[in-house]
Amino acid sequence: MSLHDFFESHPVFNTEELVAQKKDKSRWTRKGLLVHHRKQGRILLVRRGLYAVVPPGSDPESYPVDPYLVAAKSADDAVLAYHTALEVHGKAHSVFERYFFQSSKPLRLSTFRTCRFQCVLFPKALREKGQQQFATKIVERAGLDVRVATLERTLVDVLDRPELGGGWEETWRSLESVEYFDLDLIVEYVKLLGNRTTAAKVGFYLQRHAEALMVRIGISIHCVICGPHSLTTWNAASPESWWATGTSLFPRPWMQRRGRKPDESIPRKTHRRVASHRIPS
Repeated sequence: MSLHDFFESHPVFNTEELVAQKKDKSRWTRKGLLVHHRKQGRILLVRRGLYAVVPPGSDPESYPVDPYLVAAKSADDAVLAYHTALEVHGKAHSVFERYFFQSSKPLRLSTFRTCRFQCVLFPKALREKGQQQFATKIVERAGLDVRVATLERTLVDVLDRPELGGGWEETWRSLESVEYFDLDLIVEYVKLLGNRTTAAKVGFYLQRHAEALMVRIGISIHCVICGPHSLTTWNAASPESWWATGTSLFPRPWMQRRGRKPDESIPRKTHRRVASHRIPS
């Protein structure tokens, strides 16, 4: 493949991809080619080892570069995740200029123009079990394959780390725009993570949205996910139980704004604080 053809088919590329296509070129020759095309305004340096192609006749300073491709190409095993995954799926309540991707290797926060790219390590449980790609899918973007977390994995991830979903309000509003979740996949992913607090948050969300998501009333989502452990069991027909559990996992003022009716009082019972523990396998 000629360099021209490579540029045409790779709007964003890293040096490893270029090496794979130009095996006949020495390292210094490849470096010289990159320097030459940068001076010609044909490519832009996004971050070390990562470049964006500028079409002939376009202004390198103003040509728009797809930030989702930048995030996806920032690491060989990158998975677009958290709020960025919601954006890719078209379910984000707001559009951010901060893009999240998961990888096995830590990378420094980088900035390109007004966009910031943050690498988050895959959860330890996934790395230990070799399941980093669990509940992910390939989507096409500008002719390139991009790996992104499914909506089911994203639901669990943003409830586990809401700061990476834009905060509780943004996370909640974004998730509420999703019409359907594969509940079996959610349960399987939560079990794979093996964290009780995460399981409790997910169970609480599903309980609150049981009717919209067609979760069967009377089934304890928490027990389905975690088994008979020491955390509170929820009953979809009992608002008191989900208030009691929910306010120990979510900020109380925010929960009041989101879920309490004007004439509804919040139970003042004392409940044991939920700790983050491994779920026995």
